[in-house]
Amino acid sequence: MYRVLKPKGKIEVHTNNAGWLFYHNSKSSFKTHYGGYEKKSVGGENDKHYALYTWHHLHNHLKAVGLKDVSSYSYSKTHFKLSIRIIQWILLRTRLKWMTHPQICVIGVK
Repeated sequence: MYRVLKPKGKIEVHTNNAGWLFYHNSKSSFKTHYGGYEKKSVGGENDKHYALYTWHHLHNHLKAVGLKDVSSYSYSKTHFKLSIRIIQWILLRTRLKWMTHPQICVIGVK
């Protein structure tokens, strides 16, 4: 990615957040690490992630290849019920804010 970026070019990496609280809960309706993820894929394809990353992993990868101004944020494409939104609201105010949303974006500039 570094080689093909123009000077001051920007790359955005969007993926699922391995640090999200509910990805590791076997009783969760999401159950991504326990099967069931492929049933939720867009278009009904058998989509599977072979590697899940946290924003920390991707942040370190982008810095390691020489990108500068690396930043990240987490987000959600879906609306959750009130109980999950309350948990997100609480976690956002702690050091565990990286666990609040199922998707992450990491941005780096050459």
